[in-house]
Amino acid sequence: MAQILREGKLFHLRNDQISYVLCEMPGGVLAHLYFGARLEALNPVNLLRRAGVAADGSYSVQECSLDRLPQEYPSFGLGDMREGALTVEAPDGSTAVDLRLVSAEVLDKKPALEGLPATRGEGCAALRLNLKDEHTGLEVALDYAIYDDCPAVTRSARLVNGGQGVLNVTRALNDIDWELITLSGGWARERAIHRRPLVQGHQGISSRRGASSLQASPFISLVRPDTNEEQGEALGAALVYSGNFIAEAEATQYDFAMSRGFHRLWQNHLLPRRWVGRPRPVLLNSWEGCYFDFNEDKLVAMAAEAAKAGVELFVMDDGWFGHRDDDTTSLGDWGVDLHKLPGGLKRLGDRVRAQGIQFGIWMEPEMVSPDSDLYRAHPDWALHIPGRDYITARHQLVLDLSRQDVQDFIVDAVTTTLNESGAIYLKWDMNRNFSNIGSALLPPERQKEVPHRYMLGLYAVMERLVKAFPDVLFEGCSSGGGRFDAGLLYYVPQYWCSDDTDALMRCRIQYGTTVVFPASTMGSHVSAVPNHQTGRVTPMEARFAVAMGGSFGYELDPLKLSDEDRQSMRDQVAFASRTQNLRLYGDLYRLRSPFECNLTAWICVAPDKSEAIFTLVRAMSVPNLVPPIIKLNGLDPKKRYLIEQTGEIFGGDELMRSGLCCLLKQGDAASVMLTLKAVEAV
Repeated sequence: MAQILREGKLFHLRNDQISYVLCEMPGGVLAHLYFGARLEALNPVNLLRRAGVAADGSYSVQECSLDRLPQEYPSFGLGDMREGALTVEAPDGSTAVDLRLVSAEVLDKKPALEGLPATRGEGCAALRLNLKDEHTGLEVALDYAIYDDCPAVTRSARLVNGGQGVLNVTRALNDIDWELITLSGGWARERAIHRRPLVQGHQGISSRRGASSLQASPFISLVRPDTNEEQGEALGAALVYSGNFIAEAEATQYDFAMSRGFHRLWQNHLLPRRWVGRPRPVLLNSWEGCYFDFNEDKLVAMAAEAAKAGVELFVMDDGWFGHRDDDTTSLGDWGVDLHKLPGGLKRLGDRVRAQGIQFGIWMEPEMVSPDSDLYRAHPDWALHIPGRDYITARHQLVLDLSRQDVQDFIVDAVTTTLNESGAIYLKWDMNRNFSNIGSALLPPERQKEVPHRYMLGLYAVMERLVKAFPDVLFEGCSSGGGRFDAGLLYYVPQYWCSDDTDALMRCRIQYGTTVVFPASTMGSHVSAVPNHQTGRVTPMEARFAVAMGGSFGYELDPLKLSDEDRQSMRDQVAFASRTQNLRLYGDLYRLRSPFECNLTAWICVAPDKSEAIFTLVRAMSVPNLVPPIIKLNGLDPKKRYLIEQTGEIFGGDELMRSGLCCLLKQGDAASVMLTLKAVEAV
């Protein structure tokens, strides 16, 4: 159970797995002493001595010893020469902040953050520390929570101007033998793992694109040089926010269960509760099957063929509204294109459901095309700086979600679409980042607020819609996985992992994504070959094995499949449905990294160790090599496991310590997927 312990000047947040220890220094400066494996108690003398603090706890601000003190919420300018978490410009022009602890209270539950997503308030112990700068009147409330079931601590900071003058907050952040891990990439190659030594000075990652972005995920981790997937120290920090961010470490100086800790935190305390642990429908999305080239009969025929294979949900992607025959027009005009769909959304939805399959739909509500009735009527609704030319990307502009009238329009458009179509699924896309950022409603001195107020507007829209449609499965998308972050996952239980559906590229993308996010959050589909992004041809078996790493579906035209592939599709859907609880909600262990070798391997293990599903993919075929032996982590060493595909039985300890010899077929993109069942105790 989580606890908040207070002994003198020490604050000790603790559960069965970790401890987080703070100390109030003389004068009220708050020091961070420890974050790591659970401690029964902590004597702060050694840690404070290293920071230049005397045995009696004294230190001298005037002698700049704050520059050595590991402060909990540091600020620049009064003895600490490092980059601070907080910079505030006072009426006299100074930017120094001197925060001192004035009170502390243990809370009944973790407070919600008004207008923002956050981990939920139950199942944890909570602490509030109130700090104040007496010179300016600035007050900062630091709220902490430690959960019963996760090796994680959450922290938020709330700033209040308790003085008389105007305070301009210019920087407010939530915080050498280490290495830094970040997840960076681009379109079709999201969340690649980058690991590098932590050196003196600043290093980290950021986004100024209006979204957490394809290029940067709001996450950093510090690990020891010898830390790997099985052992070593690892400390991770992830922001529950979807807009511009900075995540950085400055150097003056727990096994990779860190990932499973994040998975448990998001699953148990962040994701929409209605969808946690629930089955996800196997779906077929129309995009790569027909792009903009379809009509009502074509879609119904695709849905009917998918239903024969056992697919549960057919999703109509882009091209159904306005006069949208390509990506140059009609975003914002959410009336149905009657040339393609003469019976409207209701008739299409009814015809699809008559095939024995549910109906879903795609929208891009945050965007507007210059060639649209909406833009012609409301050009001021687009983000824009007066006097400057509009800058389009993908022939579209970004609607100003900081405006209430724009928020209301989006809610009305999505509500009408869902009601008319009867859709049980909505893919919410966002295909460009911000540029020329300005709002017609804000005065000049407040234009810098636009990106954050946009994000608050988006969160408000999502909150209204998920409450109005609690049974609709919302899936996020942003040029693939460009806004795949904990902020959006508070509202949507899954995110389209990447527009790149190539099996070998997806090995890398999904491997990197699972460093922070659980399998249930990753939309992952079997697509047609040659692959539309890489031109690569991979076996159906490998495409299926990789797609099974997330929320499973298809991205192709089933009418074009061979008889052999149609039978494979039926077998795949049956297997995916039967194993999805294990795949999506089991404990995930990454076994071989595609960033380090020619293999990708992972295993999902039931919490009670009674079953597991193991997947191995070899990228390139190499002659004259012995079969790989993979150690299967996470099993119970005292159990015996039946491999259902081969009928062989092995001890859990043998599979974990000696490993499993994996026989792969010849050829590139060879794969094997095995299910293990515990059959008896050793």
